[in-house]
Amino acid sequence: GAFTGAVSDRPGAFLAADGGTVFLDEVGELPIDMQAKLLRVIEHREVKAVGSDRTVPVDVRVLAATNRNLAKAAESGEFRQDLYYRLAVVVVRIPPLRNRIEDLPFLIDHIQSELNRRRQAGGRPTHPPLGEQAVATLSRYDFPGNVRELRNIVERWSVLGASAAPGDPAVSSRTDAAVADAGADGAVVDDALVALPYHEAKEAWIERFERAYVNRAL
Repeated sequence: GAFTGAVSDRPGAFLAADGGTVFLDEVGELPIDMQAKLLRVIEHREVKAVGSDRTVPVDVRVLAATNRNLAKAAESGEFRQDLYYRLAVVVVRIPPLRNRIEDLPFLIDHIQSELNRRRQAGGRPTHPPLGEQAVATLSRYDFPGNVRELRNIVERWSVLGASAAPGDPAVSSRTDAAVADAGADGAVVDDALVALPYHEAKEAWIERFERAYVNRAL
């Protein structure tokens, strides 16, 4: 009842992570007023729910990620210095993909395996692996979008064929892929779905439903 529409207690991120780890993605984008609140939680290891008059102790490990240079942001006043020094106990720098091209084959295999698990769970045939020529083409690309861009390219090439430069979005559709997608149907929770992690199974289920719904509507 602390705000309009509140009908039950809901634990926040830190309370839910009590005894474990909380991951703060893109922490560099946190507004200044929220930075002060985060610092207070980390310093005092306690939280207070909205509308509550008591604090609750929490014991969490904090992992924070950002693509910004927080040290410079702290110097310029864009990020609180005290919060930066509180977070930067152990700093792990992840190099951009262009500096670790030797990882490309492993990343491509991982991305394609994930895509194919979802396709199998959706009752569709798997994509063939990208050929050596496609991998060689990717190895000469500098990936300004890092691994997210690689995932985009691998997914597009898996469906449409490696018929364009990596950064070129204008790739023509391939008829056999469209036919294979149009023929799939069904919406049953089977062993293939249950074998997937929850979020992948959910995506596969939604894909099945959308395909079946559109086919029936047509």
